[in-house]
Amino acid sequence: MQRTKTTSARNRKGAAPAADEAPGGDGAESGAPATRAKRAARKAPEAAARGAKAEKATIKRTKPLNFRVTADFRKSFKQAAAAEDVKKVELLERIFADWQSRRP
Repeated sequence: MQRTKTTSARNRKGAAPAADEAPGGDGAESGAPATRAKRAARKAPEAAARGAKAEKATIKRTKPLNFRVTADFRKSFKQAAAAEDVKKVELLERIFADWQSRRP
């Protein structure tokens, strides 16, 4: 007997939920869409404030820089980047630029 894709998919994953029951539906009964809406509302002012960042985002980073650090350093570095609201690579670039400017 030959199975169709629809039958085998249902057997493995179950029936598809109705449109109003699916995650991301109308948002009235599910907490997840409300969370997405809150995130979007929170990001809207930040996006406007990031006008300079949008221009800076055009920097092409094509070469990897891989090295190992301790778990404590990684955690501290990640927290510092989050506190400054920048990517870790941007924080590293800032720190390196500052270090270069201080060198004789």
